[in-house]
Amino acid sequence: MKDYFEVSDIFSKASPVYDDKISQNKTNLIIRDIEVNTLEHYIKEFNGNLDRILEIGCGTGQEALRIMKKFDIGVDCIDISNGMLKISVNKIKNHGLSDKFRPMRLAASNLDVLKRRYKIVYSFNGALNTEPQFKKFIKSIESVLDDEGVLIFSIRNRYCISDFIYSMLKFNGRRIKERIKGDVQVPVAEFFVESRYFSYNEILNLFNSDFKLIRAYGLGIIIFPYISNFFPNGFFDNFMGKLEKSLSKVFPFNMLGDEILYVFKKR
Repeated sequence: MKDYFEVSDIFSKASPVYDDKISQNKTNLIIRDIEVNTLEHYIKEFNGNLDRILEIGCGTGQEALRIMKKFDIGVDCIDISNGMLKISVNKIKNHGLSDKFRPMRLAASNLDVLKRRYKIVYSFNGALNTEPQFKKFIKSIESVLDDEGVLIFSIRNRYCISDFIYSMLKFNGRRIKERIKGDVQVPVAEFFVESRYFSYNEILNLFNSDFKLIRAYGLGIIIFPYISNFFPNGFFDNFMGKLEKSLSKVFPFNMLGDEILYVFKKR
């Protein structure tokens, strides 16, 4: 796994075109909707009893922007990439929401330096797959998550049914082996970042001692992002988009997406 400097450098180089690349991929947009809708559900569960929430790996601030526009809460955002943080600051400023937004350059494994607790901590789009010290991150979460709080994060999965079918049709056994092994070079705009993939059972074992699973959603089950642009736009706008969202909650499909969205609470 690359160190923080290398990961930060790759994301900073990709930051000027990152939003365009995401918005051009229909599967990524479906994934983002499921993630943000899930976050909104838990925000509503606190019935206005929230002042700030924490985002880990905020990137260009797109998810934070959606939340701050819809709810009267602030978002503290951390990321290790200066390039991503600069874009997020300008984006939030252009929408007149700077008073709600607190960006910080910080690794996910060092959350204890924040010296405060949050009722909601979230991280989307596989940001945690690039965290070099994942076990340390799990320990650091305990220092910032309220005892009654909710941890929501998506992470890329070792077992993706649509990737496996695609790879078999292409006679690409190497791609399947790489994914199952878990060490994958993930495209970020025009660059690649070294990432660690985790299976459903791996995540449960890693979090089991201090957290209990509330829900898991499969993301990118039928069409994973890599092949999304091979299909016409209308294909996603109708049947396929609805099918993806429906299957995301259904066993065993919720364990077989390109990513899995987890919701945990402290034990």
